[in-house]
Amino acid sequence: MKSYNLGNYIFKTKKALELFSKDILKKAKQRLGEKIKDIEIHLFLCDLVKRNANFPNIKSEEIDYFYANKNGIDGYSSTCLWFAKKDGSKHSFGIGSCITNNIYKRNLSSLRLYIEDQIAEYKQKTIGDRKTFTSELTYIVHDVKNLCIDHKVSFSKIVKMFCKNEGIDIKKVELSKVLPAGQYKPIPKDEYKEAIERFKIYHSVHKLQAISKAEHYRKHHDKAWLFYEHK
Repeated sequence: MKSYNLGNYIFKTKKALELFSKDILKKAKQRLGEKIKDIEIHLFLCDLVKRNANFPNIKSEEIDYFYANKNGIDGYSSTCLWFAKKDGSKHSFGIGSCITNNIYKRNLSSLRLYIEDQIAEYKQKTIGDRKTFTSELTYIVHDVKNLCIDHKVSFSKIVKMFCKNEGIDIKKVELSKVLPAGQYKPIPKDEYKEAIERFKIYHSVHKLQAISKAEHYRKHHDKAWLFYEHK
């Protein structure tokens, strides 16, 4: 039977790992924004976040502390765990993404990084240096600090359509190489280099939209809000 070793803890089942992680989050929610001081929990969370596809090469020594906070703004967001790195940057992560760290999610994460320049270009083109922007979903004006560049067709759907056309089983094959320590930009596997270049072109024809972080959260978590208020 597979066991899970994280920090100084050993879990015999994935369910036990999940329950333990959720209990940490539950307790941290009672002290939003405060550092988690328990060293055993800190070591556990260091190993937990390494399982997240968005942070494949994070090192324990890079992490200063963990805490719980809202994952967004305007009260429309859930509370999740965050970690602060010693370089001053702060990053949120979901427990579920750490526990279910599968090939599909790793591929999604790497493909997002391959099209980062397209996202940045759209942001510059539509927002530029302005301090406010008008949401392309609700036409409400927001402060630019609340900006989120989203896909009109969900990114996961774009990826699935592309991979279906290419005959790639995204749930079974890794498109990118295992990254060396300290390397965050994905490197395509030799056999998928051309496919990833085609994906960049395929992605470029799908429309993006500038919306607020709160709208992004509600769009992806509250379909009724999207349908009735903003058809």
